[in-house]
Amino acid sequence: YCSKGFYDVPNNNSKNLAKRNAGIPELVAGLYYDSPKLSAGAAGQYNAIKPIATTDKGYVTNNLNHSFSAMGFLGHKSEKLFVLAKGIIGQNLVNMTMPGGYGVKDYNTTTGEMKYTNYTTYSAFLNVVYGKTVQLGFLSGITGNLGTADPLYNFNGSAKTLGLFPNIKSVYRVSPHLAYNIKNLRFIAEMETTLANYGAGNFNFSDGLYNNHFTATNNRIFLVLMYNF
Repeated sequence: YCSKGFYDVPNNNSKNLAKRNAGIPELVAGLYYDSPKLSAGAAGQYNAIKPIATTDKGYVTNNLNHSFSAMGFLGHKSEKLFVLAKGIIGQNLVNMTMPGGYGVKDYNTTTGEMKYTNYTTYSAFLNVVYGKTVQLGFLSGITGNLGTADPLYNFNGSAKTLGLFPNIKSVYRVSPHLAYNIKNLRFIAEMETTLANYGAGNFNFSDGLYNNHFTATNNRIFLVLMYNF
């Protein structure tokens, strides 16, 4: 997905200007192991974007926002048991549709140039499924926002941030399911509960988070019929 920038986007075809103007491809390096019963891996990622090309004072700027992330997973698969655990931690992971983003940590009042600091976020999940004809499954996950690496610049009482739900402190999800498989047919019933903690109260320029939070809870039930051919 697109990395967001401080651009006045005229149409949908130019929403990725922050990445395109940086001129540096997203880089990922990893090491993976795979066998019939066990899989494992770890990877690292580097990304660079140019949030603006011209300042509000009319100066050309080449300042980039650099971000890094790391990921690891471990999986097991046998005739009746499937287990997968995965975790990721990184900076400005909006292009992976994770909460967070980045903000302005320094502003030049003469030229309008800005320097940036990233929100660091993490996400992890565990998925366990047991059975063959009748399957019981359980998925649990968490994602959280650790705040910015540096204090944010105070623009007359407000911060300049950009991202995806940077006001979310953490999200938790629990989702058990029951499935019945017969030949090409698959019946699934799943219950999902998600809790999201939204920032509230005073905003802290020191880390881009809030002093307090309020919790919103969502419950959903899925009934699925699948036919494979």
